[in-house]
Amino acid sequence: IAVTLKGLRNHICEKRLVAVFQPHRYTRVRDLFDEFLSCFKDADVVVLTDIYSAGETPIEGITTASLYTKMKDILGPKLYFLPRPYLEAGVVDLLQLHDVVLTIGAGDVTQAGDTILNLWKAKAPKIRVALLCGGTSAEHDVSLQSAIN
Repeated sequence: IAVTLKGLRNHICEKRLVAVFQPHRYTRVRDLFDEFLSCFKDADVVVLTDIYSAGETPIEGITTASLYTKMKDILGPKLYFLPRPYLEAGVVDLLQLHDVVLTIGAGDVTQAGDTILNLWKAKAPKIRVALLCGGTSAEHDVSLQSAIN
């Protein structure tokens, strides 16, 4: 996760990076608990959702709530929790224009990207851009044509 986020951060530069994370399996959360606390430093926003059990029996003390509590100590206000049924719509509510969203996990979060994109397309603000090029009065017609284009 850390390497993926760092690589994406280097590629997108100053754009806001939103990491949507679904932990996979109770045993993996148990075994990587401390690593999950420190691997999201390159994300600007981290959205945690429910652990995807993949059929495993829950392990006492290894819960989404316990992971969230410890991650919140490290990540502070950039960490959000959204229950899985509300994940896609909740992520869209957090998005800003030009954000980059990455879904991370091996559960059903792999299917969330298309829904997030489609919901964002329906909600995204439409922007208008005007470009005005200055010039001397002899170039005035070029500036007007540039603005029209």
